[in-house]
Amino acid sequence: MTGNAPVYTFTVTPTLDTTVSISIAANLVTDTAGNANTASNTLSIASGGPASEFAAKEATIRSVITSDAQRSLSNALSSNTRLTRKARERFLTSRAKMQDGNTTAFAFRNNEAFDIDGAAVASADHISTQGNFFAQTGNFEGTQRRLVFGDFDLQRDTETGSTTATINGKIAWEQMLSKQAMLGYYLGSEVSRSNIKGSFAGPQDRYGVSVGGYFVQALQENLFLEGFASLGVGRNDLKMADDTLYLTSDYTTQTATLGAAVSGVIEQTGYDILPELSITYGKTTIGNVGFTGVAYGLTDDALSLDAGSVSTATIMFRPEFRVPMDGLAASESSSLFSFAPRVICERVKVASTANNCGSGAELGISSSSRDGLTSLNTTIIADRVGNSTRSSLQFNLQHKFEAERSKAQSMGQSVGCPLCYEAHSQSNPTPSPCSASSR
Repeated sequence: MTGNAPVYTFTVTPTLDTTVSISIAANLVTDTAGNANTASNTLSIASGGPASEFAAKEATIRSVITSDAQRSLSNALSSNTRLTRKARERFLTSRAKMQDGNTTAFAFRNNEAFDIDGAAVASADHISTQGNFFAQTGNFEGTQRRLVFGDFDLQRDTETGSTTATINGKIAWEQMLSKQAMLGYYLGSEVSRSNIKGSFAGPQDRYGVSVGGYFVQALQENLFLEGFASLGVGRNDLKMADDTLYLTSDYTTQTATLGAAVSGVIEQTGYDILPELSITYGKTTIGNVGFTGVAYGLTDDALSLDAGSVSTATIMFRPEFRVPMDGLAASESSSLFSFAPRVICERVKVASTANNCGSGAELGISSSSRDGLTSLNTTIIADRVGNSTRSSLQFNLQHKFEAERSKAQSMGQSVGCPLCYEAHSQSNPTPSPCSASSR
């Protein structure tokens, strides 16, 4: 203790990363009247170090982990939803060919060369580019096929400046069980890289594998039930730091997703209605995450927090109206205007549970060239869910090069006579020459 009445001071030199307790005994100093002090209370302060810095910033660290898990879960649900919708389209094509018996015309359509296309999405606080790749091989009858497909995605959060790049791929096997049902299963993998910015900044790499199945069932002629289920495991490598604390961690997450939808086609004069009622659920379990922290020149490899789990459940009713703009039927038109009002309810659980409902709408225009090589799709989406307003613009342009069509035609010519003989054998027992265009 140094100084004179009425001010006295003392200096404490703490041992870093410990709890320092300070107290003053009685009768050590006096005031200006000569009265001695009484004993003080005890003041306890955690001195600077990895453990104390980690404890003070635990909520922010947990938010970084759960936010990344929530984005990954959203990507998994979106990927599986797109998977089942594309499977329904393949199911309808195979079913139509099985019903009319014209499998010869479908033989080459059941084999598609590797192809890549992309899209861009922009909203008030989010900018992303998306794309997909696809290839398919199948049997002559179109009842079995093996597919290789996936998505690539680059997102940027304009509020924090964080970016996430993701690529996932799947190999799937499909089987037409009958004219009324199709079953598929797949093996998938995912690689992503996040550049985290905000209170903490740094990179995070994620590697994941998954297994899943899906189905499409025709309930009636124009009414369908489809669904999916998947299980996945992800390995996360996180490195991030603020001004005083540097953290590294390797942890594992487990993800499960489920989804189902009932959809249909109602043909009307001059337009079609495609109603869809869907429900999806996903959960990612994070659990206890261990860290190694460095602060004030000290290292602590025994830091940890329980990040719990994140989950999302969504139910949506979406009737889509498609109006042809060229006077043809909607199923044959190359230029369509679409309007889809929708009602959405969602339950999101991260640190707490939030239940929100709302509504929105989609406006879209799609157009394709006469030769079918070029297509353009534009969609405007606006939703009001809970207290948040979400709006976005989606733009997709796809072009198939002429070389692809020429290759398909040359493949058809190389095996043309056997196929033509099979197609015409009942009416003409003598095989005759035929060109690719005649098939």
